[in-house]
Amino acid sequence: MKVIIAARMSSSRLPGKALLPIYEQLSMLDVLAHRINQAKFISGIILATSDNKSDDPLVSWAVKNNVQIFRGSLDDVLGRLSGCIKYFELDNFVEILGDNPLVDPNDIDLCIKSFNTKLYDYVATSTTEYDYAINEMSYPVGVRVQCMKSDLIHNAARDLLDPHSREHSSSFIYHSDNIYKTKLINYPHPVIKDAFKLNLAVNTSSDFTRTAEVLKACGLNASLNEILTYLN
Repeated sequence: MKVIIAARMSSSRLPGKALLPIYEQLSMLDVLAHRINQAKFISGIILATSDNKSDDPLVSWAVKNNVQIFRGSLDDVLGRLSGCIKYFELDNFVEILGDNPLVDPNDIDLCIKSFNTKLYDYVATSTTEYDYAINEMSYPVGVRVQCMKSDLIHNAARDLLDPHSREHSSSFIYHSDNIYKTKLINYPHPVIKDAFKLNLAVNTSSDFTRTAEVLKACGLNASLNEILTYLN
């Protein structure tokens, strides 16, 4: 199954973060792509970025790393994602955000394996972003894996026009009144209490520094459990 990474260079809080060196000579995007590629059930990575000139360096990165590319709207992430899966003719896909470099490849395989039972329209690792999640059984924010049928995104792109939905492409699935068959995979996190309260996404310079320290201490291939043990 293809993995789509949504990324852009024009982050308001940490511009250019995707290509900043975070582990030895590797950028944050290098680290994320490496970790995704350790998953057994993926068939490749697509970078979905914008057609803004500021994102040309991301296209250069993708070409250098043999990653497929789609360019669309800078701010309409939902429309960009819909255009991407339409262009590549995907029936289903995995979405991972570009500011989530600590995603565990085992969780990617776990989601794909569950999705492939064909019982669900959408499978994701549980986080507190969902109002129907069991918080105490959820993952930290910032390491989420989402696996879904492409029709979910096409329908949302057609029907949802408000700015929040256009920027946060899968927010329509966060509420229990969504019309789809969903499954949230729980994480018992025996390593650290209240792991669901953590946010491992890289949004600010302090997040970046913390993640660099985690990678230096735990290594490029550390599991989420190893990362949480270190943070504990």
